[in-house]
Order: sequence, then structure tokens, then C-alpha cells
Amino acid sequence: MPDAERMVASVPPGYRYSLVLAGYFKRVLTSQELSLGERLAILEGLDSFAHGNLTSATLAAVAPAGETTVQIIEQALRLDLDAGSEGEASFGVLTRPDVFGNLLRLEPSLGDAIRLMSRS
Repeated sequence: MPDAERMVASVPPGYRYSLVLAGYFKRVLTSQELSLGERLAILEGLDSFAHGNLTSATLAAVAPAGETTVQIIEQALRLDLDAGSEGEASFGVLTRPDVFGNLLRLEPSLGDAIRLMSRS
């Protein structure tokens, strides 16, 4: 099994989703005009991602998502709106092994975070 496939297989889907969203929200924090309250809400949301092997240090290793990754994530999030779901549709897409594997290639910091998780 290639390293990327092994890495994807080693991460539970919920952690995959949290890592991808962490990169997305970090990008939102750095690229948009947000009020102080909006920034605080996003930072508190990011903090709530930490649990189990997904530590604060692991989340800190995730860099803000790049433009292509942002487009992929926003397309997946639109599925939630279209389906009237509360994250189920985007979760299903973004955590699929093939999609997450592609996101790993686009965003090397996701791999860095996963390596940190495997050491905990």
C-alpha cells in the first residue's frame, strides 16, 4: 500500500473532516473581512475540533487551505445546502478515501498533522 493510501486509512473519517475544515476555516480567517465576533466564533469552532488524537498541536500544524482546496470544500458544503443536511453530504464527500487522498496531495500540511497524530 503506498504511503498516501496508508495515511488515509490510518485516519478515522471524523478526523479527516475536522482536519480539512480546520484548513478551510484558517483560510477564511486570513482572507476575509470579518468582525471581531465572527473571528472569535471561528477560533472557538477550531478549538472545539480538538479531541482524542486530534490535539491542539495537530490542528496547529494544518496550514490555511489553498485556493483549489477551498473550491473543493465549498462545493462539498453546497451539497449540504442543496440536501438540507447539516454536514452529512459534505462529510460523505470530503472523507472519501479518494477525495481525502487528493486533498493530502494539495495540502501537505494535512500529512504533517496526520504524522503528529500517529505519534500521540
